Amino acid sequence: MPISKDIKIEAENEEKVGIKMEPQKWEEVKKSEEELKDEKKKKKSKKHLIPVVRFLNLSSSAVSSSTSSVIQLDSDAGERSVHRSIDSSSIVSVESKVECLVKFLLFKYQSKESIITEEEMLVMLGGGSEQFPVIFKRASKYLEVICGIDIKELDPSIPSYVIFNSLNFTCDRMPRGSGHIPRSGLLVIVLGVIFMEGNCAREEAMWDSLNVIGIESGISHFLYGDPRKLLTRDLVQENYLEYRQVPNSDPLCYEFLWGPRACAEISKLDVMQFLLKIKMTEPSTFLFWSNKALREEEKKKTAGPSDSATAM
Repeated sequence: MPISKDIKIEAENEEKVGIKMEPQKWEEVKKSEEELKDEKKKKKSKKHLIPVVRFLNLSSSAVSSSTSSVIQLDSDAGERSVHRSIDSSSIVSVESKVECLVKFLLFKYQSKESIITEEEMLVMLGGGSEQFPVIFKRASKYLEVICGIDIKELDPSIPSYVIFNSLNFTCDRMPRGSGHIPRSGLLVIVLGVIFMEGNCAREEAMWDSLNVIGIESGISHFLYGDPRKLLTRDLVQENYLEYRQVPNSDPLCYEFLWGPRACAEISKLDVMQFLLKIKMTEPSTFLFWSNKALREEEKKKTAGPSDSATAM
C-alpha cells in the first residue's frame, strides 16, 4: 500500500502550526512506510535478473508419475529400454513432453551420443510433429539455461543436431555414463546472483531469484531433486559455494558466497557473459556489472596471494 501524500502533507502542515496529529493518523503513516520498505526489500533480489525463462518452470506435477520416471538417466539402461518404457499415450501436455525431451537429450549426452536427429526425438515423443518446434525450442532452452548444454543444428537436410557442453566447467567434467547431471548453468546463475547482490546473497534473495527459472526451495526438481540440498550441501561440499549464518541476525538467517573453487575456476566476467547469452540480464546491466568484474579482476592481479584470497 503506497503512502498517502495527503496524509504526509497534512502531517507536515500540522507540525508547522504546532498542532499534534491524531495518533491514528500517525500509526497509518508509520504502517505505510513499513509496508513500503518491505515491498522494496522483496523487489531488491529480483532487480538484476530478467524472468525471460518463465516457460522453463517445469514442475514434477507436469508429468504423470508413470512418465516422470520412465527415462532414467542411467548409463546401464540401453536406448531400447528407454524407448520401450515410454508410453506415448501418457505424454499429453506440452509441458510433459518438454520434460521428457529434456531427459531424453540428457540421456543421449551422457551416453556420448553427441548427434541426434529430429526423427529420433519424434519417435520418443510418440509423434506430434506439429507441436515439435515449440517442444524442441523449450527443451533446448532449458538445457542451455540450467545445465549449460547447447544444441545446435548440424544438418538441416536431415535434420540433425549436435549436443555439447558450452561452459565446460570442472564441476561437469565427469565421465560420460556416470549418471552425473550437468548443472553448470544453474551454478553460474547462482554465482551471478551472489555477485550482483554485492558478493554476498541472503538466502531469501537467492530463492527469490531462482524462482524465475522454476527452482524453488522445498519443491522437488525433476532433474536435481531437492534444490536446497544441492545449494546448501552438495555445492558447498564441492567448495563452489559458501553457506553461512549471517552474524548477529535476528531472526536467524543465512547467506551464500562464492566458494574457493568457484573463485579459482570461474571468472565473474564469464558469469556475466553467460547471463547475457541466456538473456537473463539486459545489455546495460551487463555493461555495469562486467566493468565491475573487470575492476575486481585487476585488483586481484595487483594484490598479493593473501589479499586475493580475502577479496571475496
